[in-house]
Amino acid sequence: MEEKLKKLYEKATDIFFGLTKKFDGISNKIFEQTGLKINIGLIIGSAILIFIVFILVKVILGGVMDFLFGR
Repeated sequence: MEEKLKKLYEKATDIFFGLTKKFDGISNKIFEQTGLKINIGLIIGSAILIFIVFILVKVILGGVMDFLFGR
């Protein structure tokens, strides 16, 4: 079980950092034009991660509320 979680964690981090590296070109272009170092990939990846966590929490809490109050 521990190995499965470790593999899942490694796969998730590989996908997350792979996604952030795809936006390096945009970040470099912004840096050339404005002089500001903004990591667009990290911002977009974080927004997606927060959205996924929000959906999971909503599903879990919805299940708990259905169990407790039996709609």
